[in-house]
Amino acid sequence: MGKKYIIEETTAPDGYVNEHFSKEITLTSSYENKYFELGSITNNAKKGSITLTAKKILKNANETLKAGQFTFQLYDSNQNPIGSPKANAEDGTITFDTLNFTASDMPGKTFYIKEVIPDTNKDNELEYDTHEERVQVFISDDGSDNLQCNVQTDSDGITFVNTSKVNYNGKLTVKKIVKDALEENNSFNFYVYLTSDSADLDKKTFNYILDGKSGTFTLNKAGTTDGKFRYRSQQAFKLSNNSVLEMSKLPIGAHYEVTEDDYKSEGYITTKTDNYQGDVSLEGTEVTFTNTRNQIIPTSADTMTHMSFWLIASASAIVLVWILKRKLKASKK
Repeated sequence: MGKKYIIEETTAPDGYVNEHFSKEITLTSSYENKYFELGSITNNAKKGSITLTAKKILKNANETLKAGQFTFQLYDSNQNPIGSPKANAEDGTITFDTLNFTASDMPGKTFYIKEVIPDTNKDNELEYDTHEERVQVFISDDGSDNLQCNVQTDSDGITFVNTSKVNYNGKLTVKKIVKDALEENNSFNFYVYLTSDSADLDKKTFNYILDGKSGTFTLNKAGTTDGKFRYRSQQAFKLSNNSVLEMSKLPIGAHYEVTEDDYKSEGYITTKTDNYQGDVSLEGTEVTFTNTRNQIIPTSADTMTHMSFWLIASASAIVLVWILKRKLKASKK
């Protein structure tokens, strides 16, 4: 009797917080055959959390990815949806609601992520990524106050790739050369025609760089060719001497034709490379148009010819007048 004792909690089960309870008591004869109330010990379960993120990629498309363009759903191991579908950000990131875990979730849980594909795919050019991404979250207790949560996915992470059935990475370049121009900065109107049996060109926007300045252009329907719609650039491209027009995001495989307005009335003769029409390619095609002004510079021989013509014409006129006078006199007699 009269000895001191210390009762303390030294460890707690995995997933629970060690409260480090400690109680010191001194036993005396008054405690003999009695229970001593030391108080209660509550061990709280440790908590852990993680926020799953995925990545959306739009491949070979005519346009860049837009925020909210696609949606994705997170499911538990029994394929029950967790939270509401989440849309992609402009950079392609998809962020799901934070998942919280306790000791009862150890050693881990399995989740699934799928893209929500519309019942009616309005964009027939787009091939959706239909795979199901399996995500494993491993939960462990390393002795700290919180559970450790680690994500395991396949080699490319949680990634969904939607691919355009038409590859919009085609390029086309037009160069302009002007010789003997009336004015140094004379500009000439150019149009680009596209025909495709697979690409819907009606509402697409294409990129261009003209003499270092970038912009976009659209197309208008301009009739049909072999039963296919033929489209023409809505606005004319104005090219002058040494201008370079670079067009991109064009549908590979589509038939193109580059045309220039007729400038014969201004004295220009136009020549063009044979590839002014063809098929859009990934490597790109360079087309060159050359306008040469048809200038006639008189030579000395031309001058003499003109002088001889006028001398002969003048002499002929004098002779004609003399003959007419003779006839007039003869008639009077």
